[in-house]
Amino acid sequence: MTQPVNCIPWMTALAFRRQCGLSTLGAEVARHGREAAARCKELGIEPRRIFDERWGQVNTYPWYMLVYAVAK
Repeated sequence: MTQPVNCIPWMTALAFRRQCGLSTLGAEVARHGREAAARCKELGIEPRRIFDERWGQVNTYPWYMLVYAVAK
């Protein structure tokens, strides 16, 4: 069975870092999000926004953009 094209998981930088066991300090999460956002912009990918109870609206990114941002 083939999977639909839109099945790539999107998540926040904080969720990604928690899932990978990385530091969740505010400055590091913010840097990670900025790196992912910059790469998305380079490739013409629009981040999606979701509501977060603590922060209000936050961006989500495809997981592979978050992987790229960690590796950078």
